[in-house]
Amino acid sequence: NLFMSKHAYIKINSVALGFALGITWAAGILFVGFMSIYFDFYGHAFIDTMGSVYYGYQATFMGAIIGTIYAFCDGFISGIIFALIYNCCVKCMCRKCDKMK
Repeated sequence: NLFMSKHAYIKINSVALGFALGITWAAGILFVGFMSIYFDFYGHAFIDTMGSVYYGYQATFMGAIIGTIYAFCDGFISGIIFALIYNCCVKCMCRKCDKMK
């Protein structure tokens, strides 16, 4: 059965999801930053776009590190917010199902 029972819901650990998204997004930003340093044709449009969001993110070693820090914080906060919203919605739906009985 997909659901554990009609009275239980699966809760997401918000901090764990925050770390997972933060690390994943930071690794992607770092990868693109380093690739653009070593290959002149790689990722410059992406870096210019993300540099408008993450101040200091550019195709340099220090720029890649700065962008990685911003990306981790952004992913971490986004993961926590997503998990909290999910947990709230699932909890409300579980209560709604209990009232229908």
